Formats: sequence, C-alpha cells, structure tokens
Amino acid sequence: EIDEQIYYEFDIAFAPLECPDFMEGNKENLGLGFCPYDRIFLIAATVLKNNNSDKSGTLMCCVVECDKVEWKMANSDLKRVRSSFTVDRGV
Repeated sequence: EIDEQIYYEFDIAFAPLECPDFMEGNKENLGLGFCPYDRIFLIAATVLKNNNSDKSGTLMCCVVECDKVEWKMANSDLKRVRSSFTVDRGV
C-alpha cells in the first residue's frame, strides 16, 4: 500500500507444451514430471478509483515478461522492477 493506493503482485508462468525425457537429451527434465517454465510474467496491478461517488475505477497494470534464461540471471532485479510500479493520479 502506497499513499492509500493498494498494489497487487502476481507471478504467472507458462510451461512448455512438451517436456522430453532426460534420456532424450533434455537436461532440464530431472524426472519430476515437469520442465522449467518457458515464459514468466510478473504483474503489478492497482485500481484507480474514479472521482465520482460510485465504486468504479480503472485497472492499471505493469507486466514484466522474461524467458527462463533471463529469469535465471536476473529474477531478483525483475521482481524489483515490478515492485517499483506506482501510479500518480493527475490533478
């Protein structure tokens, strides 16, 4: 929560459609029944309330997308980028 604005953070990942066995040369399949994710999406979101009296608002989102190589190299930096998302209401 920043300046009375509530922010939500989500991690979403997509697994590959197929995951060949380790014996077939796939070094990422360690026999656990799944492969590492192909794409990772870090999402920050908030709802800007409208100035009128009803409870409607505008959904504002920031999406940081990376692949598994980028994730391995910089996951903490990518999360920091997502967490830096803020929205300022115009005057």
